[in-house]
This record gives sequence, C-alpha cells and structure tokens, in this order.
Amino acid sequence: MEFIVGIGRDGLCPFEADLQDKSVGDTISCSVNDVTGPEYFGHLFQQLCRFMDLPEVPGNIDLEFSVTAISRPDNREVVEAMARSVGHGCGGGCDCGC
Repeated sequence: MEFIVGIGRDGLCPFEADLQDKSVGDTISCSVNDVTGPEYFGHLFQQLCRFMDLPEVPGNIDLEFSVTAISRPDNREVVEAMARSVGHGCGGGCDCGC
C-alpha cells in the first residue's frame, strides 16, 4: 500500500506518527479492531481495508507493516491526494467522483 504521509486533513494519524523515524526494512506491528483501527489509522483506514479486501474488521486483527520504500512525492501526487482527502472519504471507491 502506498500513501503520502501527513496529507490527511487532521494531520498525522498515530500510524503515520509511528512511521516518522522508520527506515526501509523497519517494521511496525499492531493489533486493532473496528474501534481502534479507525483511531490508529485515521484517514488511511478505509484505504487499508480496501487494500486488504476487508469490508469490515473481523474482531481483533494483528497486522505487521514493513517499510519497503520511501520517496518524495511529486507535486501532482500531493495535489491529487489533497483533493481526495476533501471528499467524503471513499477515495473514489463508490464512483461518486471524490
């Protein structure tokens, strides 16, 4: 899953904050449920669920993330991500155009 850190309208979510000092090859492990998942992943939660093909979080789920690449996004990617963040949060998955 690729995303731009810090692009959410509320700033960094706790997951992004945990990534701040990570380098390629580092990992983050967490255990979340339908309540703690949205709190921890913030604006990235829906994208993560789509990436994992989960319509909803089934109870507690243990996750491990590996940092595989770090790059600076180009200006166009930042503008596109900002535009998606002001939609209602579906990220384009509902054909609403947001």
